[in-house]
Amino acid sequence: MKPGTYQRLGLLLAAGTVLALTFALGDPLSWRIFPRCPWHWLTGLDCPGCGTSRAFTELVHGHVLAALHLNALTVIAVPLCAGLWVSGRLDQLKPGWIRALLAVIIVFGVVRNLSF
Repeated sequence: MKPGTYQRLGLLLAAGTVLALTFALGDPLSWRIFPRCPWHWLTGLDCPGCGTSRAFTELVHGHVLAALHLNALTVIAVPLCAGLWVSGRLDQLKPGWIRALLAVIIVFGVVRNLSF
């Protein structure tokens, strides 16, 4: 393993535990500490990040399908980014991958607002 991998893994586990306990023991969405999405407030459309907090709440309670319904991009991207970070590869992403990620985020933002 690369140097620092165990420290990153420990930090990730600690942060994940705190986040899971926060969402499992209470309903942080009712605390009104999360600001409203300015994009949704101005346009009425969902941005690529809309539903992330609710998706985390559903994941912690074991409702994977409900979390995917709220924000599939977040549910898929968070474990992938965490794995890249722990392995030390997140800071080694090539510009092509970063452009592809931005394209995926933009396409997701458009598609999620289309009515099928």
